[in-house]
Amino acid sequence: MAQFSIANYTPPGPVAAAFIASTKLVSAIQGPIGSGKTTAAFFKALRYTASFPPCLDGIIRAKGAVVRQDYRTLYSTTLESWFKWFPKETHKDYVGGQDRPATHVVKFVTPRGKRIILKVEFKALGAQRIEAIMRGWEGSWIYLNEVDTQDEDSLDFGIQRTWRYPALDLFDMNDPAAKRFSWLTDKETGERMLPYCVLADLNAPPDPDHWICKRIIDNPEANTPEGDIGYFRQPGGLDPDAENRARSPRVVYERLAKTMDRYQVHRMIHNRVGYDRSGLPVFEEVDPDKHFVEVQPDPAFELHLGLDISGLHPAVVLLQRKALQYRAIGELYIGRTHPEVFGEHLAAMLAERFAVYRVGASYYDPSNDYGADKEGGYLSSIDAIRLACFGRGEGPLIAAPSNEIPLRVAAIRNPLTRIVRVDNGVMGPALIINPKLCPMLAKGLVSHYRYQLTPQGGLVNPANPKPIKNEYANVVDSLEYVLLGMEGVAGAVRQAAQGVRPGDFAASAANGVLKSDFAL
Repeated sequence: MAQFSIANYTPPGPVAAAFIASTKLVSAIQGPIGSGKTTAAFFKALRYTASFPPCLDGIIRAKGAVVRQDYRTLYSTTLESWFKWFPKETHKDYVGGQDRPATHVVKFVTPRGKRIILKVEFKALGAQRIEAIMRGWEGSWIYLNEVDTQDEDSLDFGIQRTWRYPALDLFDMNDPAAKRFSWLTDKETGERMLPYCVLADLNAPPDPDHWICKRIIDNPEANTPEGDIGYFRQPGGLDPDAENRARSPRVVYERLAKTMDRYQVHRMIHNRVGYDRSGLPVFEEVDPDKHFVEVQPDPAFELHLGLDISGLHPAVVLLQRKALQYRAIGELYIGRTHPEVFGEHLAAMLAERFAVYRVGASYYDPSNDYGADKEGGYLSSIDAIRLACFGRGEGPLIAAPSNEIPLRVAAIRNPLTRIVRVDNGVMGPALIINPKLCPMLAKGLVSHYRYQLTPQGGLVNPANPKPIKNEYANVVDSLEYVLLGMEGVAGAVRQAAQGVRPGDFAASAANGVLKSDFAL
């Protein structure tokens, strides 16, 4: 057996090192292109293999699988990285070829004298699901290479199949290593079993609705039988603490950024979750790296509410203004409900989270005043909110100056594009949003609040486009109303005159297709 030393490898940075050392049953590392994720995943698999107890003959045996989306990149990138550490010339037990699975059996001795035989199968999904290409497979670990390009069942398959090799009767249970090993226990029989091991690397998921966000990033502890997922996010390629600088210096990322559109830079270089690009986002100026800041509410400043209670999908956005900067620090949207019920929820939220805050002037869609038979004793939707939440010293609840779409859109676009002095001479955008406290608003602004496109890529009703009414629309509209109230019509009109208005798309869509500047 050839001697192999993990000491020959240095992790590209502290995040990758933590990923390799993690004992979580599922571990995923997310990073920009060129951050050393693939090699880190290989060494994590090797480290896990070396932790196995020996079999009865004193040799550690393990079987792993590396799964990627297509064979072309499996061979050109993944296997090329693997062969740098286990070249075929030295480890000759290799079978494979372009556009078909490969198997490599490597035998080596660690510096501590552990003898290891590791069989690794390399496979690609293509148009098939993982169950189709690996039916009946049983192994010790599985590596989901670029898991952001795979379906969710790849994770489930790995959890179901990676505790089955070797068979327990092959282990020497009296060996000290077997006694130290972290076995799982079958909850029904009480018998020991191998832990499953799923490791994955990924670029930032393409949009917030991607399954990886739901199962790994947003709430990882709830999504495996043992609730044991480790998520490791490397810094962006242009961040000062970026990893793998020895192989991917800053200048490389700067050059790559010049060849990419903003969406690609956001995901592949800054390493941030992408956004849905179907339809045409109303606010293309939104830059999550600049406008999304986890700023916390501050009781030293008044709260200002923006409300849209039209229909049965009421919403509210909470805004504060510090110096010249607006800060969205809360939202409430509970789906389809009646205004009276929504008012009760809003009153409860204000009492629970903002009891010590003064509520200043707040603004709502002026159309919310209509539609009630007040002589018959019925309340308008906004009267129901006013009764539930206002009247105890809060500032006035006022109809916004207008609900015309160009003015409302300009009321957000103006502070988005305006740079102001924030603190101690620091400059920043005049509007920032806390994406953790305003998740619906954040997602709406980057992607889901959008104009409808024709099948040919042009705007529907280009002379006067209207944002699509979906579950995000009332939330974004609420921000429009409070900003329109606080900025005033004059400010919105001035911005609309200077900047891009919805009607300006008419000329570019004269032939039914948007100009390249607006291509998705």
